[in-house]
This record gives sequence, C-alpha cells and structure tokens, in this order.
Amino acid sequence: MPNAPVDVVARLAKQRALLLSIFLAALFCSIGCTSSKPAAAHLPALKSRDTATDEARLAATAASRFEVITPEAQSLDAVTAAKTTFVVAPSQDIETWERARMFISLYTKDGIREDSMLDRGALLSNFTPGDSKESQDSYRYKIQKRYGRGGVQYLVTCSAAAKTATPQLAELNAKNAARFLSDGMLERTLLAE
Repeated sequence: MPNAPVDVVARLAKQRALLLSIFLAALFCSIGCTSSKPAAAHLPALKSRDTATDEARLAATAASRFEVITPEAQSLDAVTAAKTTFVVAPSQDIETWERARMFISLYTKDGIREDSMLDRGALLSNFTPGDSKESQDSYRYKIQKRYGRGGVQYLVTCSAAAKTATPQLAELNAKNAARFLSDGMLERTLLAE
C-alpha cells in the first residue's frame, strides 16, 4: 500500500506526457503540415499501460481538424478589423500626422492639399489629394483630425474616383490607411490603386 501514491503520481505523469505529446504533435501539424492526412498520422507511437484511454485520445485527436491560415488571410483579417475612426494621445499626434502625410504622398499621384479650420471650437485638419480636375488616382483619400478633450480623433475615408474603382475596395483602402496611421503597419498588397 505504501507504493499506491507513487503509482498514482507515476500514472499522472505519464498521462501528462501523453497529453503534451499529442498537443505538440497537433501544434506542429497545424503549423507545418501541408498534407491532408489526419493529425493521428503525424503522432508518434504512444505506449502506456492504459491503452484504451490512449486509443480514445488518439481517435479524438485524429477526428479533430486543424485550420491552416495563410499570411495573406491574416493580413486581410487585420485590415478589415481596423477602425477608420480612432483616437491618439496628443503626444502621438505629430507622428501619426507625419504618417498621414507620407501615406498621401506615396500612394496618391495628385499631390497633397492640407487645410485647417476651426470647427465648433476644435481645430479640424484635412489631408486630401490635390484638386486636379482629372484625377490620376482611382481612389481618393481624406484624412481628418480633430483636437478634443480625449485626445486627437482621426477619421480616414477613401472614395472611388474612377469607373474601375469599387466602394468595397475603397473601404478596404480606408481601413488599411487608418491602420497605417494608428500603428504604422500597412498591407501594401491589399492596397488597391
């Protein structure tokens, strides 16, 4: 009887090791497997006294499915989750506004027009492409900021300016630009021109 607690501890240790090996195999499979084989085909041979439990766990793991997400899908998810209206602290305003200036100058062909005006006691600033009558851009951006008590609020909009441009891509462009302004990350491959 004095060995009973030792047997229980040993059995628990083996079960933990088994679960860890299943988890790691599943994790490695979800990261690196490109085959359509079930997850169990990639698991190492498992040995334990409790083979019924091992077989049940192995069957459950084999029946589960793993989703492999491409970097492109992750980028699209990140861009579509971005908000086109966001607030930054006053200490981050200069950096954010410089990113706005950089974005407009790099990704539009019509140049920059910067306006500032008082609107209900707050300074409202806009970056818009220049006012050429025949725009060279398929999409036109407008980046506004408004100083308020809670910080500096930014609003990014994008509109279709050509017949080939779509409102859906304009919205995706606005979200991509807003994400770039707020955290400096731009998904260049998702930016419609």
